Amino acid sequence: MKKWQLYALYAVLLVGALALGLAAGGAPPELAIPSVGNPTPPGIEVLKTYLTERGHHVEVAKQLPEVLPPNVSTWVIAAPQGHAYSEQETQRLLDFAGAGGRLLYLAPRSASAQEPLNKALGVKQSHDWLPPPGLADVGDAAGASVEIAVPVGPLAGLTSLRVSQRPLLSLTADDAVPLTRPAALWVRRVGEGEVWVAAGADLAENKRLDLADNVAFWEQLAREGLLVFDESHQLAREHSSTGRNIYAFGAQLFLVGLAWAYARGKRMAPARSRQRDHHRSSTDYIESMAQLLKRARVDSGLMTELSDTTRRALTEALGTLPQLPVADLARAFEQRTGQGAAQVSAFFDFIEAHRQSADSETYWEASRQAATLEAFARGRRPQS
Repeated sequence: MKKWQLYALYAVLLVGALALGLAAGGAPPELAIPSVGNPTPPGIEVLKTYLTERGHHVEVAKQLPEVLPPNVSTWVIAAPQGHAYSEQETQRLLDFAGAGGRLLYLAPRSASAQEPLNKALGVKQSHDWLPPPGLADVGDAAGASVEIAVPVGPLAGLTSLRVSQRPLLSLTADDAVPLTRPAALWVRRVGEGEVWVAAGADLAENKRLDLADNVAFWEQLAREGLLVFDESHQLAREHSSTGRNIYAFGAQLFLVGLAWAYARGKRMAPARSRQRDHHRSSTDYIESMAQLLKRARVDSGLMTELSDTTRRALTEALGTLPQLPVADLARAFEQRTGQGAAQVSAFFDFIEAHRQSADSETYWEASRQAATLEAFARGRRPQS
C-alpha cells in the first residue's frame, strides 16, 4: 500500500467516526447546571437547603403547570439551557405575573437558549463586562459587586449584590428600571405583578451565596410567601435514540469491515519466515519487573508537571488568580473548604523536597495528595 493511500484510509475512518459521534449527540454536563440538586459551585442546592432550614416555604417544580398556582409569591427561573420555553409556556408565566405574582428570571447568557421568553420580556443581551475585583475580593476573582441603587421590595435595607463579571443584559421596555449600579438587576411591571431579570444564575449560585447581600436578598424574597424554583427546562428533552444508535453502530461496523478486508486482501510486504521464540518463565518476568520498579527514578519534570497541574486545578475550583502565592492559595482553600491550609502548603513543600530525587512511590504519594486537595476544592469527598 502506498503511503498516500494509507493516509487517505486513516482520514476517511477518522472523519466517519467523528461524524457518527456528533450524530449520536450527548447529554449536557449536569455539574454545570444551576439546579437545586447540584451541590457544586455553579449549583443552587445550598440556597434551597438554607431557605428550607430557616423555615421558609420553598418548593421545586419539575413540570410547568397549565396554570401557575395563585398562592405562589415568587416563581424563580434559574438560567435554564436544557430546552426553551414555548410561546404557550411563556404566556403562562406572563399571566402569573399579570395576576400579581413576581417572576424572577435569571436569564441564561446564551441569547439563543430562551429566545421566546427573552423576546416576550424584552431581554437584550449586552457585551459589557463588569470591572475585575480588587485584591480584597481574591476569594471570588471572577466576580464583581454591584451597588443597590433602588432599594425596593426584597432589596430594602441591602447595599450590594455579588455577580459574575461576565456580560450583563438590559430590558428594552420603557417602564423597565435598573435596580443596581452598574445595571445587573432589572424590574418592570406586568399587569398587577412584577418581572425581575438578571444575567445568569450568579445571585443564586452556591459559590456566591455568602458574598455581599445575596443570601439576605433571597431570604427577604422567601419571607413574602411561597417561593418556587422552576426546574422544568434545566435538562434537554429526552428523545428515543435507539434507531439512530443502531444505524451508527452498523455504519461503524461497515467501515471497520472495509478496512479489515482491504488490509487482508493486499499484503504490505513479502512473507517472512517464522522465528522460534524462547519463552522465559512467568516468575522471571515478575522478578525482573519488580527489580526495575525498585530501581526506577521519576524524572523531575513529572514532579514539576504535577505541581503545575494541581495549582491550576485548585485555582479553577476556588476561583482564585493563577499567580496567587502558595500561602494565599492555602488560605483561600481553608476558607472555601473548611480544611486546614497546612495541607496545601505541605503538598507544595513535599514537591520541592523530592523534585530531584523522587522514586515511583514518592510520585504516587504526591499524586494521591494532589487528588485529595482537588476533591476538597471541588466539594467532593476524596477517594480513599
